[in-house]
Amino acid sequence: MPAQIPKESLMSARSYLSLVIVGAIALTGCAQTPTENKAETVVNSAVENSQDASMVTQAGAVTIEWLDPAKYTDIKASSELQSRFQQRVFDTLTANLAQQVTPMLESNEKLELVVTNVDLAGDIRPTFGATLNDIRIVSNLYPPRITFTYKVIKGNQTMLAGSEKLQDLGFLDGIQPIIDRPFMYESGLLTTWFNKTVAPVLQGSPSE
Repeated sequence: MPAQIPKESLMSARSYLSLVIVGAIALTGCAQTPTENKAETVVNSAVENSQDASMVTQAGAVTIEWLDPAKYTDIKASSELQSRFQQRVFDTLTANLAQQVTPMLESNEKLELVVTNVDLAGDIRPTFGATLNDIRIVSNLYPPRITFTYKVIKGNQTMLAGSEKLQDLGFLDGIQPIIDRPFMYESGLLTTWFNKTVAPVLQGSPSE
């Protein structure tokens, strides 16, 4: 079960196929969707698509700018308003990274990221009427990916800077946690990167 959507929207590939079959059968006895509903969907999409501006989130010593999120590969919502889901993704990833990073930085140090692409683990699939919402199918075919630049700043001085294109092709391999956390695969990408790339440099730098 993927972490980033409510339990009722989560489903294995086998269960998904069953739902599609049920939905296809159900649709044979249903009338066409009224024109009014189609118009309402278009209006909602237009409103949601207005949420294209870059966003900035901050927690602890971490600040992240999410650059042009409308162009990201996949931050699609399955069962909630897109703008609300998008905000939840950004807030959660920032908070989880800050929880790992902040205790390791001095009071005058901070980590800044500019994220240029996000591809959430899994892929959104329709249920063809079997459920009210689409569902996110999570498998190793759709690994989490994040692309960003970063800076570690101490006072007014940049201590470390670089760019990363992170992905985890085997994110479902090994022992999975008993309790899922929201967006745990994407959070894992960021915290693993920090621990392997940034933390060793910070620990080796002399304190002022």
